[in-house]
Amino acid sequence: MVPGKDTYEPNLGLSNPGTMPPPGAVTTQADPMYWSVYLGTRKRRVPDARENKVANQLGMPEDNWYVQRTRETATIGAMLAEFDTWTRRDFLRVRNMLAAAGYVDPEADPLTVKSAYATALQDAAMAQQNNPKLSFDEYLRNLAKLWGKDPATAGKPKRWKQVHTEKTIYELDPAEARMLVKNTIREYLGRDPSKGEIEDFMSAVQTRIEDEPRVTKTTTKYRKGGKASHTEREVLDSGFTRADLLEEAEEQAQDAPDYAEYQAVATYFPVLEQLLGAAV
Repeated sequence: MVPGKDTYEPNLGLSNPGTMPPPGAVTTQADPMYWSVYLGTRKRRVPDARENKVANQLGMPEDNWYVQRTRETATIGAMLAEFDTWTRRDFLRVRNMLAAAGYVDPEADPLTVKSAYATALQDAAMAQQNNPKLSFDEYLRNLAKLWGKDPATAGKPKRWKQVHTEKTIYELDPAEARMLVKNTIREYLGRDPSKGEIEDFMSAVQTRIEDEPRVTKTTTKYRKGGKASHTEREVLDSGFTRADLLEEAEEQAQDAPDYAEYQAVATYFPVLEQLLGAAV
C-alpha cells in the first residue's frame, strides 16, 4: 500500500463501530516496527450480495451497488518493507507528501526519504491514539496545511527569478573633457576658451553625470538546484554618455556672446571674398 496512491475514505463507515474493528493505532509493542497504523477505510463491492443482483437487474450504476467498507491498517514494518518495491512515481508521490509535511527536503535521496517515512509513520501512529479516525494521509495533509504547502507541488522543481537594478555613472576623464571643450570652442568661436569657460563646462558636465546615471536591469531566472537558466539585461536609461559630453561642449559654445558674430563672419566672409574675386 502506497500513501497518497490507494484510495481510502478516512471517515466513512465509522458511525457504526460494531461493523468494524476497534479504531486507533496499536502502539503497545516496544518495537515501533510492530506498531499498527490506520490508513483509512476502503470501499469494497460485495460481488455475491443479493442487493447487487437486484441493483444490476434494475440497471443501477455500480457506484450505487452495495459496498462494504473495511478498515485498512498495516504495521510500520510492513509499510517499510514495501518501500523498496515502489515505482519511481510512487516514491515521488510519497516524497512530495513528506516534503509538504516538513519531514524532508523536496530533493531528498531515497535513504533519507525512507528514514523520514518511518518517522512519519511512528508520529502518525502516536497521533492516532488521540484521534482514531485520523488516517496517515490526513495526518500528513494536516501538517502540510500548517506549513502552508501543497503536496501536489512540494516536490516540483523550484523556479524563481532575481531582478537586480544597477546604476552606474559616466567615468569622466578631466583631461579629455578640457581638450574637447577647447577644440569645440576653437571650431565654433575661432578662439581658445577662457579659464572661466572651461570651469563652467566642467561643472555643468559633472552635474549632469551625477543626475543622469546609466540604469541597467538584470533578470536572472533560476531552476532546480539554484542553477541560473537564463539571464536578461535591459538598459532602462542610457544615462550620460560621451555623446552628451560633446553636446554639452557645443551648447556652451553656442551660448557664448560672440557666437552669432563669429558665425556670421565665418559664414559670409568667404562668400563675399569669392564674389569680389570674381568681379575683379
